[in-house]
Amino acid sequence: MNHYIAYHSVEKMGRDYVPGTEFSFITRKPAGLVLAPVGATAWIVIGRPLGRGTQYLLAGAYTPRDVREDGGEWLIEGAGTPLVPRLDITSLPWFAVLKREQNNFSYGFNRIREAEVIGALTDIVPAATVTQR
Repeated sequence: MNHYIAYHSVEKMGRDYVPGTEFSFITRKPAGLVLAPVGATAWIVIGRPLGRGTQYLLAGAYTPRDVREDGGEWLIEGAGTPLVPRLDITSLPWFAVLKREQNNFSYGFNRIREAEVIGALTDIVPAATVTQR
């Protein structure tokens, strides 16, 4: 199974991400890239300003089930498991690997390829708990 990161910057978006059992993410990536994650696992990471740096929080795991065009952008939707409370992953050892792989999250929505990161994420939220509707 493939795994993806959906990154939400509180600073750029101007609002916090509120996790629920439904997931939606907007991207401007090409169609071929946004159709690939259907049926995969998407991990929501929130970045929020904290002092001079950024705090990174894992907010949930979701299974994208639908992708549709919406005014020149793509809307990816699915169902899943929110983490309440969110988990601060800023200082976890595997997080540096993820941040480097995702180019400091500049890709927004992107595939995770590092096995160490996928293993750590699935230890936190086992695949069996990710709701697939």
